[in-house]
Amino acid sequence: DIKSFTTLSENIPPDILTKFLKEYMTQLTNAVFKNQGMLDKYIGDAIVALFGVPISVKEHAQKACFAAIEMKKLSTEIAKKYEKYPQFKNFRTRFGINTGNVIAGNMGSEQLFDYTGIGDNMNLAARLEALNKYYGTEILISEFTQKELNDKLQTYEKKYDELNVKFING
Repeated sequence: DIKSFTTLSENIPPDILTKFLKEYMTQLTNAVFKNQGMLDKYIGDAIVALFGVPISVKEHAQKACFAAIEMKKLSTEIAKKYEKYPQFKNFRTRFGINTGNVIAGNMGSEQLFDYTGIGDNMNLAARLEALNKYYGTEILISEFTQKELNDKLQTYEKKYDELNVKFING
């Protein structure tokens, strides 16, 4: 999800915004694919990706984290191309990663359906993404994802009130 996207979109000419979003979505989606993820959907400026479905993937939690780190770097590089627009000066993208079982398959109606994942674990990932705003961070992972990671990723933990939050150093 892009930080302050509504404000950004209201102050950039539509042709520039469209060009930016096409490049942004293309490159970040490529990072998902490179790390063996599956594009679930675009929701406005957000990209929803699944790792480990419909085909099992070894180390899917790590690959999701690697994808987020790569996507973070790519988004910064892409925004630099548009630096003549001051709205891109503090451009940031936020990520939430959770690991767990989901119900995955074709969901929808008789008229239209898509392959997607649903369930509490999908919801937790979305909540983690949103918590980045509160903590001033860009990548948050759950304790369930942390348990799946090996020593290839360095994380750190902070305690806020009664909530332990995991961050990825990227």
